[in-house]
Amino acid sequence: MSQKLSRRAFLALAGASGAVLALAACAPTPTATPTPAPKKEEPTKPAPTAEPAKKEAVELSYFYGTRVVFPDLKLVQDEMSKIMLERINATIQLNPIEWAAFSDKMNVKNAAGEKYDLCFVSSWANNYYTNVKNGILEDLSDALPKWAPKYYGGLNPAAWKVVKVKGQIFAAPCQQIWASVVGPICRKDLADKYGLDLSKVEKLEDMEPWQDAIVKGEGGNVIPYWPNYNLWWTTLWNLDSPGYGVVTYNDPDIKVRHLWDDDQWMNCLKLTKKWFQAGYFPKEQPPSSDTYVWVKAGKSAWLLHTAKPGVGMEEKAATGYEHVAKILEKPHKLGGGPVATMYGVNKKTSSVEACIGYIELINTDKPFYNLLCKGIEVSTGCG
Repeated sequence: MSQKLSRRAFLALAGASGAVLALAACAPTPTATPTPAPKKEEPTKPAPTAEPAKKEAVELSYFYGTRVVFPDLKLVQDEMSKIMLERINATIQLNPIEWAAFSDKMNVKNAAGEKYDLCFVSSWANNYYTNVKNGILEDLSDALPKWAPKYYGGLNPAAWKVVKVKGQIFAAPCQQIWASVVGPICRKDLADKYGLDLSKVEKLEDMEPWQDAIVKGEGGNVIPYWPNYNLWWTTLWNLDSPGYGVVTYNDPDIKVRHLWDDDQWMNCLKLTKKWFQAGYFPKEQPPSSDTYVWVKAGKSAWLLHTAKPGVGMEEKAATGYEHVAKILEKPHKLGGGPVATMYGVNKKTSSVEACIGYIELINTDKPFYNLLCKGIEVSTGCG
């Protein structure tokens, strides 16, 4: 049964519907909730790797001959080690041995198989060729150009030919005076006292009047010629020794003669006998180890040796006496000059690389070289 709406009910219903519509129109329009953008993934950083451990420093032991062991040697050694530690990761222990005992002591070390790193070798002390023959020295043919390029490339290529044994290099020559410059090296006080004028000395016999004056004037307290030295300098007699016998310079045939078949050798022996009888040589030679004790005590006047520039100061430092010198021969290069002073590396060394690094440093770094030769420079505060 249908129900009729009264006019009042209809108006009430219509009003309620309008209110609902009005409320809906005033409500804010809903906005969509944004979808968050996907986060960028940070690249995975590799875990930090540990730095490679630094190699432990090598201590190099170096044996060499000397006339004097200086009291501040340890200070110089420590200062050298500081530089070496930074440059080649090595330190050094300096082991000087008095020249008179040097060869014998090195022979004992080598025979016992003692471990060391560097040593002085030459043609006249701690013999180079004997050490090579006995298998004591390391072959440095590849190591020198690899780890000492400045030093290796700086030497005259002829020097490397001279030191080779069967095509291999077993020691590194010191760059020194390779030319022969032999002559008298004389105490200046005695030269002045007895009127020696070296400018007038042209041959050994010219030294005789001065030596006669010393023998007479010093009453036996000074014997002119140094003990344990002789007059046989092959170059002074116009000869060179290739290792066996002798060769006359400028001989186009390069004929090798036995020493006893050479006239110059006989002349040297005759002059030596004459001088011995005249009192120029000691009647009894002191032990080799006492040579410098004798000379420092003022018992000798002169010797024949390499009269190089600065030798007077060198002898003053070694003997306490100022010396003067003169070269008696025309300087010329010796065939065996580079072999006279060399660095050898023992086969038992802890590090060939460190040894060659030291050779490079001492031959190319002037302050480092002067540190070894002259010691630590000290400011006096005077200037």
